[in-house]
Order: sequence, then C-alpha cells, then structure tokens
Amino acid sequence: MQKYFGRQGILASKVQGFEYRQGQLEMAQAVLECFRSRTPLMAEAGTGTGKTWAYLVPAILSGQKVVVSTGTKTLQDQILDHDIPFLKKNIDPKLKAVCLKGRRNYLCRRRFLEFCYQPTLWSKEEAKLFRRFQKWAATSNTGDRSEIDWLPDNFRTWN
Repeated sequence: MQKYFGRQGILASKVQGFEYRQGQLEMAQAVLECFRSRTPLMAEAGTGTGKTWAYLVPAILSGQKVVVSTGTKTLQDQILDHDIPFLKKNIDPKLKAVCLKGRRNYLCRRRFLEFCYQPTLWSKEEAKLFRRFQKWAATSNTGDRSEIDWLPDNFRTWN
C-alpha cells in the first residue's frame, strides 16, 4: 500500500496537493488484508482521512467484484464521477463500475404507460411538464430520475 499511499506513492505523484495520511495508509492496508484473508473489517475514521480511496484502491487491487454502498447520493456521485475515473486512469485501466440505485430512482415504464393512457393533470403547468416528461421517457436509456433535475419531486406522474 506504500506504493499507492506513501509519501512518494502513486497518489502523491498524481494528485496535486496530495497529503500523506498515516490513517489512510493503515486503513488501506487493513482493507487489503481483509480481501486476502476473506475476513470482515469494521473501520471508522474521521472526515478528511481519505476513507474512500482507502477502501477503493485495495478493492481494485484484490481483483474481486465489490459492492460499495454509500450513505448519500453526493458520495455516490463523487465516487462515480471523480474517484473511479481517476483510479481507472492511474491504477487499473480495465476497471469497470456501474451504479445501482433503489427502484424509486427509476421510471416504472408500466405505470408510466398506464398513466399516459388516461392522464390526470390538474393545471396547464403540469401539462407542460408532462409533455416534457414524455419526451424524456421516450429518449432516456436508463430511466434514472437524476437525469431530470427540472422535474419537481412531487410530480404525480413520477409518484
């Protein structure tokens, strides 16, 4: 792990302003050992320790398929949009990652089509949103709610 997290490691050479953190190195070593020995680990570390990379780098090095569950969508987005691309570029070019969310984050096509058959809209504004929503539903590859930040959370077609 020194090769990655050490003062002269890969991360230090690739990340502008990288700060060596003993706690991050120790956690990464513990995580890697758990992958090797197939034993569980419960780790706790303060903000700014570098926990995300301390579990992602050993996970990548293990060569195993890994599930990472985040407590917030913000952390999920950080991992997918920033950490994974960086680690793919600098640690493992063959790294693959996918995002899985709870079913409420995706459009239910069956319920949507039922609603389209007999839409109940209460205002002109709602009708305009519905037309825009229909266009999105017809073109979206994933049906992921996060693609449509313009849609109000209480939009009845979604719920």
